[in-house]
Formats: sequence, structure tokens, C-alpha cells
Amino acid sequence: MSPLNSSAALGRANTNLFARSHLCKIIWYFVIGAIFGSLFETMMELIRNGQLSRRAGLLYGPFNTIYGVGAVALYLLFGWLTISPKGWREAAGVFLVGAIACSALEYGASWLQETAFGTRSWDYSRRLLNIDGRVYLWSFVAWGALSVTWVWIAQPFFERIFWWTPSWLGITFTVVAAALLLADAGLTVAAMIRWRERVSGVANAADWARWIDLRYPDGVMKTAFPNMRFLN
Repeated sequence: MSPLNSSAALGRANTNLFARSHLCKIIWYFVIGAIFGSLFETMMELIRNGQLSRRAGLLYGPFNTIYGVGAVALYLLFGWLTISPKGWREAAGVFLVGAIACSALEYGASWLQETAFGTRSWDYSRRLLNIDGRVYLWSFVAWGALSVTWVWIAQPFFERIFWWTPSWLGITFTVVAAALLLADAGLTVAAMIRWRERVSGVANAADWARWIDLRYPDGVMKTAFPNMRFLN
């Protein structure tokens, strides 16, 4: 039995509602993946350019949203599979499926950002074997390696933590985390819309727009999203 199914069996054998709730797991895997992604991107930026740079996708907190969505996708894809962590064929399958799925998410996130806000946070146009500058060969390989690491190491570890967490405590923290994330995401979207309007010279006299302009001017937005570029 795989580590994933072993953890799942433990969850089914007890009455811990938190450990058995797929919704709770989805929320926490998003949080964990988003934090891990932010740290991973920051480390890679330090290695490549010798400098620290904020690599988050929300205004508050170290949350790189594409990695959070990727972690959830891997949970949904592999959460109930019986696979051997020692088999190279199974590892190759997880690598390939995970790389394809997460690369598709990365492409979709780039397209959505460009369509909604007219911006890009990454551009691989000059990299080997890229697709529209949104994904390329190395990102595909990196996603595959991260998928194998997540499925066989990270996810079983956190499954056990969920099992040992008291149900009332886990559910309470899940509700709080979900509420904070939704508020952060809503505020980020509003600030991005207004930033785009200011760059385009669009005036907006609405109360929310004036509040956003005061609280999140261009300087604050550039600091929060240093790699974001507006397209002509």
C-alpha cells in the first residue's frame, strides 16, 4: 500500500471530520503549496541573480497562487491512487502526468492574467522550447520533479498531521484560513483592476477606487509584484 493510501486508511478508520474532509484538505494543500512555491521561487531567484525578490501572487502573505493550485491538482489527481514509491515506472508516470497538468495550469494562469489585467509576471520567450513564452522545457521538468516530491513525500507527511489534528481545531483554523485567503484574493483583484486603470489613464470616482488609490498606489503595487509587467 502506498503512503497516500496508508494515510487515507488511517483517516477512514477514525471519526476525525477534519481529517476526512476533502474540502479542508484542498484548502490546506493550497495554503501549503502556495507558501512552498513562494519560498521555492525566492530561493531560485537568489541562486540565479544573487538577490531576494518577493515572489507571491497576493498582496498579503507568502502565497504563490499557481503553486497552491498545482498542489490541489496533484491531490485530486493522485490522492487515491495505489502506487509504489520505489517503482521507476510509477515515478515516471507521476512525473509525466504532474508535469503536463501543472504546465497546463501555468499556461492558463499566464493567459488569464494577461487577459484580465494586461500583465505578465513571467516570460519565457527566449527560453528553449517555450510555448507562447508561458511555459518552457525547464519549467516542465521542474513541475515533474516537484510532482514526484509532493506525491511521495510532502502529501503523506501532511496527511498524518491532518489525522493527528483535533477535528474542532482543524476545522476552526480551516474556516479562518479560507476567510483570510478570500479577503486577500478579493483585495488583490480590486487593487490590480485599479492599478491597470491608473496605468491606462482611466479615472474612477467610486468610493472603493479612491480607497484603493490611497491604500495601494503604484509604488506599493510595484513593491508587492516586482516581476509584473504591463503589456502594450
